Amino acid sequence: MEAFRRQNFNHEVAREVKQGNVLRKCSILSTNPRQRGNELYKSKKHDSKIHETILSLYSESIAFAPEGSEELALGYSNRSALLLHLHRPKNSLIDIARALKMTKSTDLRRKLFSRKANCLELIDKSTDPEDYDTSDELEIPAFTPSKEVPCAADCVKIVYNKQFGRHIIATRDIEPGEVITAETSYAAFPNGNQLYLNCSHCLCLAWNGIPCDSCAHFIFCSEECKKEAWNAYHDIECRIIPYIFLNITEKSNYASIMTSARIFITAAKKEGIKNMLEIAESIDKQDSCTSVWSNKGFNYETFSSCYNLITHENSFEHEQIYKCQANIILNLLYTYTDIINTLQKTDSDAKNSYDIVQIFSALEKILIKLLKIVAFNSYGYEIHHGTYHLKVKNQFLMPDSVKGIIVTLFSAFFNHSCYPNISRIFMPKRKMATITILPVKKGEQLSIDYGVSIVTEKQGRQAYLKHNYHFTCECEGCKNDLTARNLLKLVPDHNLNCSSKFLYEYYKIVSSSLKRHGELTMDAESIKTAIEICKLLRKNLKDHDALRYSYQYSCFLADAFVYHYQEKCKIPDKC
Repeated sequence: MEAFRRQNFNHEVAREVKQGNVLRKCSILSTNPRQRGNELYKSKKHDSKIHETILSLYSESIAFAPEGSEELALGYSNRSALLLHLHRPKNSLIDIARALKMTKSTDLRRKLFSRKANCLELIDKSTDPEDYDTSDELEIPAFTPSKEVPCAADCVKIVYNKQFGRHIIATRDIEPGEVITAETSYAAFPNGNQLYLNCSHCLCLAWNGIPCDSCAHFIFCSEECKKEAWNAYHDIECRIIPYIFLNITEKSNYASIMTSARIFITAAKKEGIKNMLEIAESIDKQDSCTSVWSNKGFNYETFSSCYNLITHENSFEHEQIYKCQANIILNLLYTYTDIINTLQKTDSDAKNSYDIVQIFSALEKILIKLLKIVAFNSYGYEIHHGTYHLKVKNQFLMPDSVKGIIVTLFSAFFNHSCYPNISRIFMPKRKMATITILPVKKGEQLSIDYGVSIVTEKQGRQAYLKHNYHFTCECEGCKNDLTARNLLKLVPDHNLNCSSKFLYEYYKIVSSSLKRHGELTMDAESIKTAIEICKLLRKNLKDHDALRYSYQYSCFLADAFVYHYQEKCKIPDKC
């Protein structure tokens, strides 16, 4: 039955290849997006979304252009014009050099040299060194790392109980503004509608994206990322990706499916299929709710740590969808790569050799679980833009875009709260940091939001969490039916039965800040003020009241930390 199913699948793929439906590098597929980009570029009205679309189309043209072709030179040339148009002359010069290196057209070379002169002139005239700074290295406050888990601070640890499962608690009192984790993701993949906008490996905005030499579906921000991806997984992924996109037509599904495939391929290359099977079999026999540590401690870079994450298998309704997706990946790996076949070739002991049907069954089980792990444990890599302060009507800094998804193995242990005490920040090179936005007492759980918070009415967020994560939230926000609308304007007064000394200290801090700016702004002094107010409220009020009156300041801190530490990647409106 298994052999028949694979044979039928191969016939279907062969038919699609014959009909020309499998997308590969070619001049026509490179020309089409470039021409669409040109039409938008010539339009009279430009904004950040138009600029983003043009950049994506030019990079798509570059990805589909045959290596060393005139189409590739044209793609780099057109993108260099856009980058100069966006006042990024240093980025423009990079693409100009690439185009000059390969074009044989005298006319194009003349245009490129003229554009190069314009770039150099613009750089010389610049008086602000930050205008053309392309650095993406951002620094978060220093923290003392845990000896067991270097990506986490030494003030937290993972514990287990029946009510919360595996979760993270404070081992000492923690102040607002302390870094809890700074973690490089275990796996990542860009969203389907941003494949040609962001680096396929690190998710950074690829101003000067370079293509894979073989496939036409990804770009990379640098030769370093391109090499890292190739060595880790892309040498295998590259052979099957055209067929995956042929079978999975819904772009919104690309990220979760391909992240799972990347985890599988990376583990197979690094640890071997046989070891993967043994690790999976061992973990599947354990109680995954209590298992966290290996004999070597928690290693957040291993397949076993990833495979040990929770999946909610008993309550998920989409088993058949996952089974279908796993079968597509496995059949393509078997047909177009030797990653599965190597198990039979390298195992010379007949007693230990695996039958291909057994292999497929076991690997299918692994892939199905990985698909569930990614669905339940990944974070949307969010980017926010704009300047915000407490007095604007739209208090909440909402993401302008979700660049892709990442899987972080330690941060996956943060439980949800609709009123969380930590905020996440997405940084360059697929890193995620978490910073406290409220005081946390020793023994208290650290929590993050899973995409909804008290900004949403209780009924709506409860329904979202039940549908996506299969639990009913019992956080303080839900138990007390807190909503953002009711908390933003709260200020402490004598009705709280609090001391006059506390009220004096509170209003002294607030009035001092208002005298300085008239409002809390995103500067260091305002951040310090918000932290002091949160600490003062927690110290002098009952826990429930402290939460209610701290809300506006915790929101400000969350926005301020994002504003200062997230990846700098805004595509400008003005040109």
